[in-house]
Amino acid sequence: QATIVLQEGVQIDEVAVVCESIVAFLSSVEGVQNITHALRPGVNYASILGWERHNFPAQLPGDLKSFLSLSNGLSLTWSIDHAGEELHIGNMHVNDISRIQRIDVSPREFSARGALADGAEEAPLRTVSEALAFDIDSEAHDGRVALVYINGDKDAAEVWFQDLSCKWHFIANNFTDYFRLVVMHVGLPRWQYAFTPLGPDPASKYWLGLVGPKPGMLNGAAGGDAK
Repeated sequence: QATIVLQEGVQIDEVAVVCESIVAFLSSVEGVQNITHALRPGVNYASILGWERHNFPAQLPGDLKSFLSLSNGLSLTWSIDHAGEELHIGNMHVNDISRIQRIDVSPREFSARGALADGAEEAPLRTVSEALAFDIDSEAHDGRVALVYINGDKDAAEVWFQDLSCKWHFIANNFTDYFRLVVMHVGLPRWQYAFTPLGPDPASKYWLGLVGPKPGMLNGAAGGDAK
């Protein structure tokens, strides 16, 4: 059973359509229950401008602006009946604009950009002299997800994941690509560890195999084009 909470001011839009497809998929998975999605009104230009003034010189990337203008963050949760016990497993979350807050980072932590190639022990390196980072998922399991501006590029940002050892790992070139991954993994816990050398733990692998990811769910899974 799915519950969709329609907050005042919300209109049907692309984000709602994507979330409806996720709800439909989860509803088809045996044992999944208590799917709850809060549809939020988008932010206005004044809110975006206020964020950028407060966090100058960073500017929200175009794709994230588009997403926030449709839905001010995202919250979609679900549980599963496992051997007669309800387990609260899924939590698809993107911070609302007020919670996209700056976090302290060291530029050198972001020199290894990109996924590891097969058989490679290290990702390609680059010179990073400046980095600004902002938390975009304050409910991430066992880690932190950040939008990271590299070397003074203030209107484009990559997405990185910090594991429990405090090491950062590259996930996506932009918010659009990251959101596609969020949709694919339907809020499963610790899915970001698939982008670390350690990889997912056994429990995460079990849930990944049972529920996701589903590549066919990627179509239209972003609020705007990557910038």
